[in-house]
Amino acid sequence: MRVIERFAPIAAVMSAFGALACCLPLGIAGAMGALGLSVFFERMRPWLIGFAFVLLAVGAFQMVRRQKSCQKPSDC
Repeated sequence: MRVIERFAPIAAVMSAFGALACCLPLGIAGAMGALGLSVFFERMRPWLIGFAFVLLAVGAFQMVRRQKSCQKPSDC
């Protein structure tokens, strides 16, 4: 077995640990930020649900109106 063949798996493991060490703190910071935002948005939940229903109704209205205006497939 050559030296290169022994070194390749070790280098792969070291690069995996390096990538983990680089990105793991950012993932933890992102999770903490999402936790803080969830506390803020918890109070706004009824408003956000109502806003979602309004947007769904507007989208459904636009779909119905567009289907009525399409007489031929080339018009759509």
